[in-house]
Amino acid sequence: LILAGNAEVTTCSGDSGASGFIQLEDGGWRSWGILSGGPPGCNQPDKYVPMASMVGWVEDETGFDVTPCHDADGTWNPSPACLGFASDPLAGGSWGEGCAGALGEEPATCGPGLSEGDVDPPLVDITAPEDGSAFADAPAVFDVEVAAVDPGGVAVVRVELYIDGELAAERERPATAEPAPWLFADTQLGAGSHELRARAFDYAANFADSTTVVVQVGEPTGDGDGDGDGDGDGDGDGDSGTPGDGDGDGEGGSEGGDPALDEGEGCGCGAGGAPGLAASLPVLLLAFRRRRA
Repeated sequence: LILAGNAEVTTCSGDSGASGFIQLEDGGWRSWGILSGGPPGCNQPDKYVPMASMVGWVEDETGFDVTPCHDADGTWNPSPACLGFASDPLAGGSWGEGCAGALGEEPATCGPGLSEGDVDPPLVDITAPEDGSAFADAPAVFDVEVAAVDPGGVAVVRVELYIDGELAAERERPATAEPAPWLFADTQLGAGSHELRARAFDYAANFADSTTVVVQVGEPTGDGDGDGDGDGDGDGDGDSGTPGDGDGDGEGGSEGGDPALDEGEGCGCGAGGAPGLAASLPVLLLAFRRRRA
């Protein structure tokens, strides 16, 4: 047993089972004992059973790791939950959500802290939507799911979502939270092609980016062949001395025309059958070439 308290600071009847806490140099509080009882009058030190003697039984019965920085026998062996502990034990909170209020520094009471020496970035991937996904209607509303884990055992605490190179949203999670996909619900995108990328940070401040996922919203614009031809539909096959068909893509005119224009530089002029214009065509072509030069 451990005696704690005095006439001014002590416990009373009905407090049995409460924890005794101590604040360590990292700013966090730790439970060291369970109140067993004490003398009547609430003015004497009380008796506490050391917590260490019950760790094995508590963990076996509950399935919880109540000593995330140690093994049950006291050996220093920090797990991903061996992070900052509550610096205000009265702030409340829950086991699943972690401690409420401010946290102390990363514990290093009996050995190196969990993130010390960790240089491995997280593994991060966008699992939904798939690369190449298409949404017919614009705007499109869908969920983005991200998987992020840290191979070094340090918890992933933040994930950012980038859309077309700009930060669109971010999520944070207590380091003690259970691993689960990171969800960016009801993401909305307008018409067009968009690039999605995720960035994950672990507790040691290492980060990594996912591969880029491209999604299409609405119908793609343009004919997609990139030739910029805009049709134009002309073959310009008229001789320089005969009326052309006026459809002007500059294929022809080798008879009496300039051979240098036969390779698609074409002005596509169609002579149209006017004798005066046909006679002056070589001069116009020569002037056109000089201006281009």
